[in-house]
Parts: sequence; C-alpha cells; structure tokens
Amino acid sequence: MCGGRRSPCRAIIYALFQLAVRITLLSDESIRLDNGAPPTRAPEPEDISYSPFHMLASGIGTCMFSVLQSWATNAKIPTDHLSMEIGWKPAESPNRAGSFDVKLLWPSLPESRRAAAARAANSCAAINALVPPPEINIGMETFVEPPPPDRVK
Repeated sequence: MCGGRRSPCRAIIYALFQLAVRITLLSDESIRLDNGAPPTRAPEPEDISYSPFHMLASGIGTCMFSVLQSWATNAKIPTDHLSMEIGWKPAESPNRAGSFDVKLLWPSLPESRRAAAARAANSCAAINALVPPPEINIGMETFVEPPPPDRVK
C-alpha cells in the first residue's frame, strides 16, 4: 500500500512538503490563510494580538490546507489560488469558541468538485478532535528533580 512510485502515501507526503501557508490576522475573531506564501504569520495590525483563538483557528486552517493539498494532488487539481478565511464566535460560557465559519476561496476549483472539496476539508483531524470534545487531563508536578551536574550548562 505505501510503496512504489504511484503510492497514495507518496502523494500525501509530496503534498505535505509543498504546504506553505501565510496566516494573516484579520480581526479579533478572524484569520486568513493563503497558499504558497512562506509558512509564517504575516505582520498583524498593532491593535490585534495573536490570541489562543487565533492559534486554534490557525491549527484548524493548516489542517484543512494539508487535507485539501493531498486531496487536490490525488485529483490532479491545482491549489495555487486556494485561500481560506476562518472566523469564530465566542460561546456564552465557558470562555471558548462556540462556532467556526470557514470560507474556502478557490476560484480555480471546478464547480463540479466543490462539494467533494468541502467534504475533504471537513475530514481534517483537527476538526474531528473537537467532536465529541476530547477529555483533557492536566497534571501538576510539585517537585522536579534537578538534572545531574554534568548536564547543567
């Protein structure tokens, strides 16, 4: 299954190596991801800081980009013009994102492939990790043994 020149694994690995995404903060509740740019955050407006919500949306968007790159490579569809905007609305309580709105901006994607692209984007592991909500266990160490003297710099 994962061997040879036409292996699906080879196509996925190739697509992942080509993944380069620029993340731009649009507002306190939205970001934009653009394909083909250096994989760094673009300079953001001075009045917007990169919050945990921006980080979560960036993870979801990068995951979707990865899945769409792989899907498009296998479908022989160029992703040169792929971008997306992700916005979120806060939940009432506790302090968390209540919903995400993702807009795929892909003008070169044929109309006949749009539903399949949306299904592919929705298969992203980061999205699937949120439903049902994962259990998160936080441990606390009150004593950490110092490293041996030969490892201290």
